Amino acid sequence: MRRRLALVLLLAGGCGPSAALLVRIEAPLRVPEECDALHLVAVRGEGGPTVFERTYPLSRSFPLELSLTTENEDNLGTGRILITAEALLAGKLAQAWATRTAPATLREGQVSELRLPLCDCTPP
Repeated sequence: MRRRLALVLLLAGGCGPSAALLVRIEAPLRVPEECDALHLVAVRGEGGPTVFERTYPLSRSFPLELSLTTENEDNLGTGRILITAEALLAGKLAQAWATRTAPATLREGQVSELRLPLCDCTPP
């Protein structure tokens, strides 16, 4: 909640990003025994350019909340961004099911939310 409020205030300031995405990643993996990093990639459309890519070393357990911001109008609109999260252990996929890709919609001046469960389950 605190992060969402900070993003809303940042967007309202006028000199910051034009849109933000709050990504919540959930997984039934113990850190660091079963998972020691999270790889997050955002691409514009199917097969489009990568607009964000980062691997985060993990020091705390899931759920994780990450915020991404953009000033690029090409990233705005329905389903324009595909977000992929992968739970890693020693640089490799922690489990065969520990990856998920979902579309995100970014709207100017708004904070959008995306939930990505990394589990052996049916996606939301």
